[in-house]
Amino acid sequence: MKVINNAFAAIICSATILSPIATFARDGNITARLLGHSIALGADEYKVSQDYRVYYNWLSPNYYHKLTYDLRSRKSYIITATCDENCSDIDLEIYDVNDNLIYADKNANKDPKIKMNKGGRYKLRVIMQGCRASSCEYGVAVFDKQIVN
Repeated sequence: MKVINNAFAAIICSATILSPIATFARDGNITARLLGHSIALGADEYKVSQDYRVYYNWLSPNYYHKLTYDLRSRKSYIITATCDENCSDIDLEIYDVNDNLIYADKNANKDPKIKMNKGGRYKLRVIMQGCRASSCEYGVAVFDKQIVN
């Protein structure tokens, strides 16, 4: 597996709930799929995180990007991704600061999700497993909700 080291996605966002998704998409289908995730997760009270912008990029088959997130305690997060029509499989892996694998969604699909309930710094690896073109576009969105004790 090859790595592209140009990605860092812990960007503070001060926009409205849907604008982080709607603002930067190149492929309208990716935006629509992420908005669909937003609607489905909203039923469980998850909202598009105001702490992180949606990340869009391109990956060639069998390459990956690394993204870093500083997740806050007292919040539950769902990190989800999707990819364009040339993509058949994109995977997510999340690691702690010591590079220990915490969780992976490696199901053969184009809509992986990872749920996190613990604050801290995490490294997300977005892996393009199935792409019928020289590269496929993808988007990663972070959803969160407050944890009530």
